[in-house]
Amino acid sequence: MVTASKEFIKRVFELANNEFCKVGWTKRKSGFSADLSEDIYGVIGLNKAIGRGNGILEINPIVGVGSHKLEKMVMELLGQKFQPYAGAAIGRNVGYLTPEKKYKPWLFREEDDCKTLLAGMVATIQKYGRPFIQEHMELSALCEAMRHSKFGGPHDQYRIPAAYMLLGNKIEAEAFLETKLNEMSSRNDLDAESFRRFAAKLRDPFRHQA
Repeated sequence: MVTASKEFIKRVFELANNEFCKVGWTKRKSGFSADLSEDIYGVIGLNKAIGRGNGILEINPIVGVGSHKLEKMVMELLGQKFQPYAGAAIGRNVGYLTPEKKYKPWLFREEDDCKTLLAGMVATIQKYGRPFIQEHMELSALCEAMRHSKFGGPHDQYRIPAAYMLLGNKIEAEAFLETKLNEMSSRNDLDAESFRRFAAKLRDPFRHQA
């Protein structure tokens, strides 16, 4: 199976950097970001895959929204290093945000006009991803989306109760923690133990509030 070369992949991503920066995105280690407010930001992640063969590079653009305050709290309670713009509370492949509402990758080959293909990808993100980001410019909107949509991810069990705490809704935070702890009551795996430690720290009235 012929896979895309490292040189080709590098060239495509260099072109992508230029196209995104042209329309106001800031290059980050994990993708691109745009500040919506002092706390809320939008992110674009470009997941790549070469498993299709025939020298094809597949790019799966993920549009996400995050909160610095939320990520900082969650990372600190998990005992991990906080990295600005590295995480997103909600995210989705941009194809699900279009009228077609289905997964949409972009495929690149050596013989393609990659700059034009990338410009089309960026235009799609600007048209459908930007409104998605702007719809979630408040922490309350992020919390609601994590709780009642498919936009969240594997860290929801940490982010949702932390978001409730930041919003001053301790009753909802406690209810969420209690439900999750009950669900995990018979489990002793690493994920369950991690959540128990997290819940204890989040409940601690004397912990430092960032």
